[in-house]
Order: sequence, then C-alpha cells, then structure tokens
Amino acid sequence: MATARTVTNAKVVRGPAAVFVGPWVTAKGAGTLVDMGYIAGPVTIQPKVEFHRMDVQEHLAPIKAWPTARGVEIKIPMAEADADKMRLSTMNPAANFTGTPPASVGLIDADADEMYLQIKLESVKGTTGTPSTGFRAWTFWRSIITGIEAIPLKKDGAQVYIVTVEALYEDSGSGADTLFKQVDT
Repeated sequence: MATARTVTNAKVVRGPAAVFVGPWVTAKGAGTLVDMGYIAGPVTIQPKVEFHRMDVQEHLAPIKAWPTARGVEIKIPMAEADADKMRLSTMNPAANFTGTPPASVGLIDADADEMYLQIKLESVKGTTGTPSTGFRAWTFWRSIITGIEAIPLKKDGAQVYIVTVEALYEDSGSGADTLFKQVDT
C-alpha cells in the first residue's frame, strides 16, 4: 500500500538571499544588523553532523551511531567589496573603519580581539524584495568568520569577497535554537 503524501508548492521558496550582519547580542536579542549589499552568487548553508559509530566484529555495518558534533557553515559571496566589508570579514571592530563608501578606510589589525556576529539571511522573492508568501529567514545567533577565499583582481571580473562563516553554540537565551533558527511564512 502506498503512503499518502501531503505536498504543496507553498513550501517551495525561490530566489536569492539578502544578508544582514551585526554584532552578537546576548540572550538571542534583536541585533542591529546592516545589509551586506549585492550578493555575487548563491549563499549556501551547510549543516554538518559528526557521529561516533559503534562497530562490532559480527557485522560489517555499524550497529549504533550518536552525534558528537553539530555545526553549520555559511558561504556568502559579497559583491559590494568595500573597506567596511573587509573590516567585518576580518573580524575587526567598527572603530577600525572611517568614512562612507566609496571614500572610506578600513584598518585591519592582526591583533584584534575576538568578535562574534549575528547573521540573518532572508529569501528575496521576485524583484520587489518584499514577498507576501514563500518567505524564509534564518538567524544565526552567534557566528564567526573563519576565512575569505582568494580575492580576484582582474580586468574582466569584479572583486568579490567569498566569506565563510561558522555558526557557534548560543546558550545565553532560552529555547532549543542554540545553533540557528529558521522561520517560514
């Protein structure tokens, strides 16, 4: 007997993501987030789970597996590659930025203290950016930027910052969303 299905196109969300970043806020508070501007390609979210597997001599496959680590990696290809985005991508404080793009200066300090970020991704449906249905948002409460891919400097292409972000465990607020929250409307 076939299993009954419940499918609906309302669960299908399309379109690019808008990226908002700001300082980490304790207790999963609403952060003061800034729009990271145009995105040069798809933003990717890669949840990861590592397992310890229990092997026994009697079987070729593991008989048990339990999670030993969970994480999420986000890649953001930022097309608006200005000095403030570089400062943020290298985890430097706001005090290391002066001016207003395009006339601005970012100071990159190798000895900058640790800095945690709150990151929000929102699906952008259609051309208006204000979808009424099929909207999805992810909030990563506490994150770090773990790297920037090589920045191409060439005559036939834009300088794009492809930033890798790792979501960290957040326990300063209540709720089960200690890694991130996804909201669909």
